Amino acid sequence: LTNLSGDNRAPGIVTRNLYDRLLGLDRLPWAERFMAAHRQRLSRRQATGHEAPTPPPSRNPAAYAGVYEHPAYGPIHIIDEDGSLEGRFHRIGFALRPVGGDVWEVPETAWPLRQGLRLTFLTDAGGNIDRLKTPLADGPTYPYKVGDVTFRRAD
Repeated sequence: LTNLSGDNRAPGIVTRNLYDRLLGLDRLPWAERFMAAHRQRLSRRQATGHEAPTPPPSRNPAAYAGVYEHPAYGPIHIIDEDGSLEGRFHRIGFALRPVGGDVWEVPETAWPLRQGLRLTFLTDAGGNIDRLKTPLADGPTYPYKVGDVTFRRAD
């Protein structure tokens, strides 16, 4: 019916409804419960200032720009667009926002890159960015974790 990416409540609602039916239990208002929990999370985010200003990257965004390759996954292109970073992975474009240090995050799902996915840029002994690592298929809600995948700078 649906993927598990992002803040998608449909899989949980459908699954719990099926459990109720299969086990012969009274049907509960799962959709309402999930929506109430979602509204509560949003309220907590607003109350705690989760929407805080984005920290600046530790380097000029141009330092991250380049082509990073992995033998199985192929290339990720990181592009400096007037001081902000964008990426391209298998013809899919995505934005990046800094989260501190040399770490950038995908703010919105751009399949196969999920919202919240982080790209960490790593340096060689001379301090030059030579690779990036990311748990490519490990979005924040994805249950099957493959771990970090390292892409080496090709340019």
